[in-house]
Amino acid sequence: MRAKISTATLDGQRLPIHVESTPYDQHATVHVVLDSARQQTVVIRMRDDFGVTYDSQLPRLGTASRALHIVSELWSAARDQLVVKVTGLAGEEYRLDVSDASQISRVDGGELIKSDAPPRQLLVRMPDGKAGTFVNSAVTVHLAANRPATNSAQ
Repeated sequence: MRAKISTATLDGQRLPIHVESTPYDQHATVHVVLDSARQQTVVIRMRDDFGVTYDSQLPRLGTASRALHIVSELWSAARDQLVVKVTGLAGEEYRLDVSDASQISRVDGGELIKSDAPPRQLLVRMPDGKAGTFVNSAVTVHLAANRPATNSAQ
């Protein structure tokens, strides 16, 4: 939702690009005529692409899920704050992967794990409760202002 599309090219030649925003994401559309006789490359460049994901694993057959569930994601109108509502086992810790963590200015309800290697992660500690029960929590990620566009490849 926060990403800005800067350019689209086909083998280095600029293409017209149309970006359609929905309440949940964005779609970039380009129209190209491809030549089946040679390899061609379409490149779409963007900046300020930020996201939070969780790599959920299915439980073993016959066992109950212990995984975190992302219930909803809500962006502020200015796209400078993302609230991620989750449910997970009481007292457990979970890690969410973060793309482009350099945009994060502060996290409420979680902790950005310091690491030089991507993907960076948010640590989410679920509130205490009855053992084995799922509880709700929310992580609010505050983001720095969008960076100005540059002419260099992003």
